[in-house]
Amino acid sequence: MTKRPPHVILINCDDMGYGDLGCYGSRVNRTPFLDSLAEQGMLFTDCYAASPGLFSLARRTDDPGPCQ
Repeated sequence: MTKRPPHVILINCDDMGYGDLGCYGSRVNRTPFLDSLAEQGMLFTDCYAASPGLFSLARRTDDPGPCQ
């Protein structure tokens, strides 16, 4: 059987706090579809964001490096 590369979904949100999603503990915001994705995959708790500026999303700083 051939090993296939993993499927990756990266959701980039502006002005979202750590606890704003149900999968990270929010009791205020209901996010059932994102919670379902989180149950089937991985959750990340640390990220580095560049300082705000023009085109900051185009100049990504969240590159984890090569995927093997």
